[in-house]
Amino acid sequence: MGAREALDQQLRLFADHILPDRSEEDILDELLLKAGLPAALTAKVGTTTVAGQSAYSVADGLLVICLAHPISQAVLRISGTDSSRLRL
Repeated sequence: MGAREALDQQLRLFADHILPDRSEEDILDELLLKAGLPAALTAKVGTTTVAGQSAYSVADGLLVICLAHPISQAVLRISGTDSSRLRL
């Protein structure tokens, strides 16, 4: 297998890596653990809206996670340019 084929195979593995029976809460819990927050599983989690899409606010806005599919360009622009606007 050449380098190009190996890369193609690796990218396919990342494309659809979420099992179909997983809930948003399951995915949120996994992301919180991987984020390495000290109190990941005991932090207060609420729902909010960012640029018109549902999101989860963790630890009073310390971390905001949007699991919408697809995530809008507006959410990406906010998160990439002015993170202070995500403090909720």
